[in-house]
Amino acid sequence: MPMRKALVCALLFLGALQSPLAAAQSTPTTLSVGASDSDGGTLSYAWTMHSGPSGAAAVFATPTAATTTVTVDTVGNYIFKVVVSDGQGGSTQSSTGTIHCTRAPLNTAVPTLAGTAQVGMTLTATAGTWTNPDSTATVSYAWSWQRADNAAGTNTVTIAGATGATYTLKVADLNKVVRAVQTATNAPYAAARTANSAFTTAVAAGGPVTPTPVIGTTTGLTTATPSISGTSGTTDVIRIYDGGTLIGTVTASGGAWSWTASPPLAAGTHALTCTAQASGSVESTASATITVVVPGSSGGGSTSSSGGGGGCGAGGVAGLLLALLTIIGLRGRRAARA
Repeated sequence: MPMRKALVCALLFLGALQSPLAAAQSTPTTLSVGASDSDGGTLSYAWTMHSGPSGAAAVFATPTAATTTVTVDTVGNYIFKVVVSDGQGGSTQSSTGTIHCTRAPLNTAVPTLAGTAQVGMTLTATAGTWTNPDSTATVSYAWSWQRADNAAGTNTVTIAGATGATYTLKVADLNKVVRAVQTATNAPYAAARTANSAFTTAVAAGGPVTPTPVIGTTTGLTTATPSISGTSGTTDVIRIYDGGTLIGTVTASGGAWSWTASPPLAAGTHALTCTAQASGSVESTASATITVVVPGSSGGGSTSSSGGGGGCGAGGVAGLLLALLTIIGLRGRRAARA
């Protein structure tokens, strides 16, 4: 009778056991064995816990399958064994392997934030309080930051590149809320848990541009189309006011800007000022005043339509006619007496 060939099997462990803090048992972890029988026999499998921490128990979802999941109830090292048989009285092979079951660090106090929720200001996160339930593991910590539409966390997203304990608020955070996220990880088992700080209040616009924009060059201050130019922040929005009325807007380029009145100013005196506003900030205080005098009105209640000082207007003609009529009337009376 020919001798049956030996089975070949190898134990494969997929995943890692991790016991959650709020439950007695770990999350299910996949175990798998690869086996072959050159005689083509049907193979059977039997999974057992070969050893583990004192008093520990393991539960296999399908202990007679080539692939199964297992949960355990105690932190520590486990050795699992699988026996593979061809079911026909031939050879039987077994294989064992070790898995460590760990628990993620436990957070007992969430991180806190310090700083002003305003664009351009820096927030600083203080680490929360953690305990390590696995004495064989070393805890490491990492930071990330998130923004959301509101304190309820609507549309929460992780902020790219924000990986430190401090974060400077950007224009993208304006009117949003921001929080810090601390992640604690047990090494080398990679069992991690996160804790979130409270969200900030809605992020406000940054402070005004400093210093106040300067009007450096002026031309045409006695015309209806004066031009002014000056300096400010690199890409500030410059607003030109006539008294308290906004009459023009221009964006600085490389910190320089210029503006020409369009449409032309009306005749009269104008007090021009400008302000600057950086993206995400509030408007600055006004610059010094530039006075523009546009000719075309003689003032003083004159009714002259020509605008000149020596012209003869409608009022002058009426006065002349009245004088002539008076003279004619006087001459008529004298002639009648004679």
